[in-house]
Amino acid sequence: MFSKIVKDEIIDRYYKKEFNDIINTYSYIFGLLNGANFDYENLKYSTTSEDLAYFVLRLFEKINIECLIFKNSNRFEVKINKEEFYEKIIDINLIEIDEESYILGMLLTSGRISEPDKSYTLEIRVRRYENDSDNLNVYLKILKKLEEKGIIFGKSSSLKVKYDLIYIKNGDKIAEFFLNLNLNKSLLEFENIRINKDINNSINRVVNFEVANMNKSTIASANQMKAIKYIIDNDLEKKLTSKQLELVNLKKENENITLNEMADALQISKSSISNRFKSVYKLIEEHKKIVNNK
Repeated sequence: MFSKIVKDEIIDRYYKKEFNDIINTYSYIFGLLNGANFDYENLKYSTTSEDLAYFVLRLFEKINIECLIFKNSNRFEVKINKEEFYEKIIDINLIEIDEESYILGMLLTSGRISEPDKSYTLEIRVRRYENDSDNLNVYLKILKKLEEKGIIFGKSSSLKVKYDLIYIKNGDKIAEFFLNLNLNKSLLEFENIRINKDINNSINRVVNFEVANMNKSTIASANQMKAIKYIIDNDLEKKLTSKQLELVNLKKENENITLNEMADALQISKSSISNRFKSVYKLIEEHKKIVNNK
């Protein structure tokens, strides 16, 4: 799954020395806390990814907050020690949040990226900031900083759900997101999938075009043979001009001959071939009218 590739790289990014400091740790944590998939009231996070569960645990251990992991069926639940959390967590206003690590923390734990060969969607569920103006102000400030870097999210909100949604639904913009946040592996994989998708779509368009042309040619050839049979059955060859007769005889003797081959054989243009057949069809229609009026 493409989402896993992206999230694995986000985790790897944190463990690089330049990102693995207290500022980035808190930025990831506040991003995690403000994602809608985190149970803020009970201080727990549930996921099917063991790697992600242990990453969350290590984030909190980095700031000396104890966590426990419980496995239930195919899910891993990270429970954070409430007493230590409220005692040791820093006020969000007292630290300069790194906007890149913050948004990656949200994407990591509350985000989804669609499979690029099907659609282009990157979306993050955001916790509703009811009675929490401090976190809301920081969140809006971070979105503003990201916009200045060219990372612009669409936004939606509905009373039917308990979260808001920010999203990017454009392939080029998602590629820019990966580029701006130095997710180079994700960017390369994303672009490879996009290129293959474009190639496959181009091939399909060409094949469909060729099939359509083949179908048209087959129908045209069948109509020509049907017309020739009518002419022979109704002894209309003597009514044909020399040019019409030349074309009819050529097609009669070479049933599978193509339009190009007929044009080459008679040394005339393809449009002239079509016009000659039209005149033959007109002769047949006139004969049918005479027969029907008798």
